[in-house]
Parts: sequence; C-alpha cells; structure tokens
Amino acid sequence: MIFSSAILIFAILFFVLAWRRIDWAMYLTIFCLPAYGVRFQIFNLPLTLLEAMILILFFLWLARGGYKRIKLVIRENKSWFFLIGVFLIAATISIFAAPDLKAAAGIWKAYFLEPILFILVFLDTVKSDKDFRKVIYSLGAIALVISLFAIFQKLSGGMFVPENYWLLGEGHRVTSFYSYPNAIGLFVAPIVILMVGLLISDIQYPIAGSGSVKYWLWEIGYYLLIAGSGTAAIYFAKSDGAMVGLIAGIFFLVVFLIHRYLAKKFSGRKKTITLITYYLLFIVFFLIVILSAVKFLPASARDTLLLRDWSGQTRLTIWKESVEMLKNHWLFGAGLSGYQAAMAPYHQAKYLEIFMYPHNIFLNFWSETGIFGALIFFAIVLKFIIQGFKKKYYWAPILMASMVVILVHGLVDAPYFKNDLAILWWVVVGMMIKTKSFYDSRRNN
Repeated sequence: MIFSSAILIFAILFFVLAWRRIDWAMYLTIFCLPAYGVRFQIFNLPLTLLEAMILILFFLWLARGGYKRIKLVIRENKSWFFLIGVFLIAATISIFAAPDLKAAAGIWKAYFLEPILFILVFLDTVKSDKDFRKVIYSLGAIALVISLFAIFQKLSGGMFVPENYWLLGEGHRVTSFYSYPNAIGLFVAPIVILMVGLLISDIQYPIAGSGSVKYWLWEIGYYLLIAGSGTAAIYFAKSDGAMVGLIAGIFFLVVFLIHRYLAKKFSGRKKTITLITYYLLFIVFFLIVILSAVKFLPASARDTLLLRDWSGQTRLTIWKESVEMLKNHWLFGAGLSGYQAAMAPYHQAKYLEIFMYPHNIFLNFWSETGIFGALIFFAIVLKFIIQGFKKKYYWAPILMASMVVILVHGLVDAPYFKNDLAILWWVVVGMMIKTKSFYDSRRNN
C-alpha cells in the first residue's frame, strides 16, 4: 500500500512538472534512468517507473502541441528517421519470431518503442548548446550517484554488495545499485568520456561557453568529479571491457583533436601531405603500443586483453555456440527475448549457464532482431560517425568518443539491451542529430 501510494504521488508530481516544464521533466527522466528497477503493474500491465515517466512525458508533450511539431521533427531529420523507422520495423517483426510473444512484446516496448518516443520529445525540446549541457548535467548527476555508492561499497568492505560478487569467486567487485558489476561500466563509461571531452573543450576554450570565470571553474570541477568517481567505480567493479572502452575513447579524442588542429593549421597540398604523414605515424605508434602491451604488460593483463582468462574464454565459448545457432536462424535470429530458448539445442558447454545475450554487440542484435535489424543498427552507427566527421562543432568528437566507448565495450558485452542503456544510446544519437542545428560559437569567438 505504501509502495503504491509513493508511486502514485511521484507520478502526479511528475505529471505536474511535465505539464509546466516539459524540458525539466525530460532532464529528470534522464536523471532517473536507473528507475527501471522500480516495477509495478497497472491493470495487469507490467511497467517500470522509468517507462511511466517516458509515457507521461511523451503524451503530455503531444497534448502541449507536440502533435503539431512531430511532422516537423521528422521532416527536419528525414534520413535519420528513415533508418529509425526501419529499425523499429525490424524489431517489430522480431516479436513474431520469438518463442514467447508476451516477453518479446515487453522487450519491444521497453528497448525500442519507448526510447524512440523519448527521442522525439528530445529532438523537439533540445534547442541550444545550453540545453545540451543540461542533458549532460543530468547524465553526470546520476553517474555521480551511482559511482559514489559504488565507492562507498568498496570502502565499507562490501556493504550492500551481493555475496557472490564480493566473497565468492568474483574477488571484491562492487555493484552500486545494480545486481551485477558490469552494469556500472555499461552505464557510467559512456558518460565519463563525455565529461572528459567537455573538460578538454572547456580548458581549450575557457570562459567562451560558460560566460564567467566562476561558472567555468564550477563546470571544470563538476566534470573532474564525475570523471574521477566514475573511473574509480568502474575500476572497483573490475569491468575490464569498460576500462578498455574508456582508454579507446580517450585515444580517439586525442587523435581526433590532433587531426582537427593539423587540418586547421595547414591548407591545400601541404594539408594533405601533413595529414597522411600524421596517420602513418599514428598507425606505427598504435602498432608499437599494441606490441608493447602484449610483451610488457603483466601476464594477467595480457590474458585479459587476449581473452585468455576465464571471462574471455567464457565469451569465446558463448560466441562460438551463438554463431552455430545463428547459422540456422540467420534471417530472423532467435526473436526478442528468445536467445536462451533458441540456444538450448546448441549449448554444449554445460558448465556454463545460457546467458540472456551473446555478449557481443553484433551477435546481440543479430540474435534479437535478425540480420536485418543488426545491419540497420550499424547503418545508424555509420551515419552517426559520418555526421560526426562532417561537423566542426566541439560536441561532435565528444559524442563520437562516447560511441567508441559503447562499441568497444560492446565487443564483449551487451551495451543496449537494458532499459537505461537503450535510452542512453538514443540520447547520444539524438545529440549528434541535433549538432547540425547549432553554430559552434566557441570556435568563432
């Protein structure tokens, strides 16, 4: 009774906020992404608190004039919404390829339909660089809460950590508010790289985007706090995929910024020669780093990078069995929420459980949405990257670095198929879509 009353009161207050300020309701929804863990039912329809917030937000946006602007939002981003529409169609078809129609419909609603409803509101509501920063502040705030609780778990000796992750075999891994450690890295790492990117940008272009020294210093401190605590939380969670993703994201930022600097400093034939030389040197440097890592890193770190440890061998086994399954289900995959059932006849490594997903971003989408859905997903990623390279806004490389983190981590995990992760991914994509609308004032001051 108390739980139901609390949910009702929160929903009413959120309704009032959304009616008065749709933008602040959107920022609050972003801050409350982990609220998918609060579950309840309305007329036997299962819902999470996050879903309820998204649905209230979307329908109030429609009621407050969104129905008039929805065509404009789509028309302004035709090519994007063509891909988004086809992506949703592929996911819808996958409902009927699944063994459990009810479970598949729930996944479709939470991971595909609702994120797209949210992104419609997002694209109409975010109108300026200041709105971008409010989105980042919201993401940063929830990442900070998650990270500080993870750090508390570590310092307190494992308080509130499930026993199997602290005492039994997993080696003192923290989980924060989640039920497993890697959830921290999946959610926090893409946000950490956003903070690192903005930190570099604010140092490179001081005051110009902030308006005053005091506000600029506050921003620098905020970004440092989130980046530092987030990295610590990922380290304490022992999320190797997230750490490698972060390193890849930072590496991408450095390479991209040097490219921008050289492209701006030189022109004509000299610019072409300079950039070719730069990338040849970069490739040589990259190979040296890789070879040095393989040779000089501690044995445990080498085993992790080369997938020779227990976690890596487990993933190799999962991938091998998943590929065997997909050979016979190549067109439609296993259907939404159908992976475990489809894998049963192909599962030979009986010492392992059948996981929910193959733990590889391409195999995840192929299994869940069929080959068509997987290809469309990567078509969206490709368009994201192409737009990022075309745009000269300081947001573009930062957003691309965040996508790099997601994709690199996605090589060994499932960075989309969870309520908060699906929304986070679409927020990053939505911000890239909006970059074409903004004038890069910092570079012209």
